[in-house]
Amino acid sequence: MSRAVYEEVRDAVLQADDYFVQSRDATGRLGATLDQKIMSALRQLTCGISADAVTEIVGLMESSNAVCLKRFCEAIVDTYDAEWLRSPDEHEIQEIEAAYKTLGFPGCLDCLDCASWEWDKCPVGWQGMYKGKDKKPVCRMEVICDDRLYIWHVMFGSPGSKNDINIMHQSPLFNSIRTGAWPPIRPETEVAGMKLDWYYYFTDGIYPQYRILMSSISEPVTKKEKLYSSYQEGTRKAVERVFGVLFQRFRLLYQPSRLWYKEDMNSIVRACCILHNNIVKSRLHTYNGTAALRFTDEETTLPSDIQIVSTGEGTYEQATFWRKYIDPIEKTTEHVKLKNALAEHIWNQDGDESDSSQ
Repeated sequence: MSRAVYEEVRDAVLQADDYFVQSRDATGRLGATLDQKIMSALRQLTCGISADAVTEIVGLMESSNAVCLKRFCEAIVDTYDAEWLRSPDEHEIQEIEAAYKTLGFPGCLDCLDCASWEWDKCPVGWQGMYKGKDKKPVCRMEVICDDRLYIWHVMFGSPGSKNDINIMHQSPLFNSIRTGAWPPIRPETEVAGMKLDWYYYFTDGIYPQYRILMSSISEPVTKKEKLYSSYQEGTRKAVERVFGVLFQRFRLLYQPSRLWYKEDMNSIVRACCILHNNIVKSRLHTYNGTAALRFTDEETTLPSDIQIVSTGEGTYEQATFWRKYIDPIEKTTEHVKLKNALAEHIWNQDGDESDSSQ
């Protein structure tokens, strides 16, 4: 974290919560300073150490360190959540699409994946529901990021027993796509002769073959398929990298959570993502994303026909709405057509023209 970012966070926390204002106790002695309290919270976040271990570093009691962490994350979320963890606007969508177009994927919006945070203090009655693949209670998070590792969406708190598909179906972002409320604009481009009027996200193989979700080819045979798979997997690694950077930068997410309440864990995760975005934004002028390495929850205006069926009446209007918005999203034929078109587009762009065995 640069000095400028720290000073901005410091001023925001001071204005958001009076707890960080230095005050005097009953004897008139000055209490902990603002920097002491912020350093206590940051040490716990970045080093992953417990509240009692921070006592030797900042000189505060264990209970005070725990309060500092909770109040600091809540202040960060209250101040920056609407600014740093929001959906992109129309101009930003066009910028993201242009960045992915240079990588060979016109119409791509972001990368989607899920990660877990172990919950050591999970209540006994919930442990069966929250038990993950390692047989330990975990809370899962869904994250969407772009090629520069900027996080545009995070949803935390899903039980560990749910896989990526279950989490996606309860995601407010996916539900807004199903209803046609997101995105606010549609692309107007062609991919290998195919007209593309919707955006799609990069995912791994576990996700269903919807037209808005584009995965790799599990067993590529031809050189064209292998080239597409290598490009898709290399570009989708951005979301894997963002988890690595986020968990390495905030080591507390690597450690089993010793918090009792899931709401406090959610505040910590969102605060870490906000700080991560703030750091990424401050370094964008020195990082160009994957292109430099290659060798060659939103409120929007609903469409008028959605408002027609909002009363729950009118079978014909509901069927029309379903055919227009729901059916095309979950139609696997559109997924296959787009995947073939992208493979053809990448092959025409960077394939070996002299090789006839495609």
